[in-house]
Amino acid sequence: MIGELVERCRKGDEISPRVRLGFYGYAGSEVNWAAGKFPADADGLVSLADLAECDEEVVDDENEIMIPWVVGENAHGGTPMKTAFEQVISIAENFAQNHPDSFPPVIVNITDGVPTDCNENDLATIVSPIMNIATTDGAALVFNVHISPDESTPVFLPSPNDALPDEYAKCLYAASSILPESLATIGRQQHSMTIGEDARCFAFNADSARLVKLLSLASSGGGGEDRQA
Repeated sequence: MIGELVERCRKGDEISPRVRLGFYGYAGSEVNWAAGKFPADADGLVSLADLAECDEEVVDDENEIMIPWVVGENAHGGTPMKTAFEQVISIAENFAQNHPDSFPPVIVNITDGVPTDCNENDLATIVSPIMNIATTDGAALVFNVHISPDESTPVFLPSPNDALPDEYAKCLYAASSILPESLATIGRQQHSMTIGEDARCFAFNADSARLVKLLSLASSGGGGEDRQA
């Protein structure tokens, strides 16, 4: 995702700083900034131009390119998802107020477990304040990705009539934004995705290939004339 955004914002040897990103990891009972080498600015975000200076890279075998490695692996203990979403609200609100004509904030929540600081049935209510944040280009988008160890059939950008594997998947589905038609068109035309009507920004039991596709789609609004979080 970062590598794609860097290329979209490249002008010769320079990277435009018009995209801002935040990286927050939640584990145990805490939510912490997760991009260790790139500290957040006062707004809780970091400029894409700064991330382009990353000197740690990994190979993207599918696209045969090197991509920046910004966030390290760090998972342990509990899953304070409610706390993480609540911390994001003020960051997204601040961004929308300071950049009212930009693409709206995009929040991608990647989790391997059920929240431990709230009931999963309350997730839709918890994320509602985020979805109410908006710029002139639309409402903030919440993507939820559950990486499950079980053998349930993967679910990717489901529509209302698509089957979901269990009750937790239904809770995450309800806490995910409806995919705007503009992004659905990009997904179909540029990423060869099968996307139905009123699909939700949600994936369950996502493998690495699906995760990369979803992150690429989530970032498709970035790299234009305006900035996004």
